[in-house]
Amino acid sequence: MSSPTPLSTAAPLATRLRLVRASPATPARSQHRAAAQVARQNARSAGPGDDDVRAIFAARVGARLQGGRAAVLTPERRAELMTSARQLGLRRFDASLVIAIAQDAARRGQPAQRHPTLALVGLPAPRGSRRPETEAGALLRRLLISALVAVPVFAGLVWWITG
Repeated sequence: MSSPTPLSTAAPLATRLRLVRASPATPARSQHRAAAQVARQNARSAGPGDDDVRAIFAARVGARLQGGRAAVLTPERRAELMTSARQLGLRRFDASLVIAIAQDAARRGQPAQRHPTLALVGLPAPRGSRRPETEAGALLRRLLISALVAVPVFAGLVWWITG
């Protein structure tokens, strides 16, 4: 078995790498324009646009925060914002994420509606695809499921006792 080559005798790094220059057909000015265009596109795609529901809701949250950099949100204002989020089609979880992002942005002194992490929050479902469930509807559904489970259990207990 051969031993590994010591670092001092290995080929120098510079001989394994080579620099590649731009071809003379591509002038520096057009490269600069292309780089600037890529930078603009990256900046545009970094965060949601002004017409994005998440950005609209983040701006509403930013307007409701109190205490400057403390970014305090009272329970009453939070409830109002959650109602507003539901009207915009945002789920409760996504609305809570936008609120947290807006509070973090306010604490850093940044505008909430331009925060790049807003793009990570889920978009609302398209209108008409599924109605958001109301609290009364959720309660009715739970009661129905409970009744469907309870009736056979009760019938089984009656049969067992009278058996």
